[in-house]
Amino acid sequence: MTARRVQQSRCSVGEAVSFPTKTGIREANSFPYRRMRKRELLSARLGIFIIAIGMLFALTGCGLFSTHQFTTPASDWQVRNGQLMYRTAQAKVVGDVIVRFSKRGEFELTFSKGPGVTLFTIRQDATNAEVKSSLTHLSWSGPIDRAPSQLRGWLGLREKVISAPDDKVIRHTTETETFVFRF
Repeated sequence: MTARRVQQSRCSVGEAVSFPTKTGIREANSFPYRRMRKRELLSARLGIFIIAIGMLFALTGCGLFSTHQFTTPASDWQVRNGQLMYRTAQAKVVGDVIVRFSKRGEFELTFSKGPGVTLFTIRQDATNAEVKSSLTHLSWSGPIDRAPSQLRGWLGLREKVISAPDDKVIRHTTETETFVFRF
């Protein structure tokens, strides 16, 4: 057995690094440790970009490309503002609410805790809804029948509010949530 000597080098910035081989010492920039060429670098970046785009679609699904268009509120929509008390077994939140709805059944609700702190926003019509929430940490859009279970109570508010356009107090209760509007 022959003893091989390997030159050890302490690295500092700009100093070459050597690697042991069967035939001797190989420099860091020689094959297979060579620097990447520009073409290879661009190819690697393109690959990473394609993987990132693929992961984006995998994580968000088709939610980025919603084909449903909600009607923009117009002057013939009814507007109501007041207070909403939202209660579950774990929490109770009281805040300002603005509700807008049309005679055709389009509906918008904005629930906030003071100026600039929007907790919940709903845009809804007879078949689709769009929800953005910092209260439940959830954003969702799609057909109402495919809504996540934690949004079912919120999406039931449309029917309650539209069916009682002149009531001062509206109450909606589900198995786990209670909503009380005071207009």
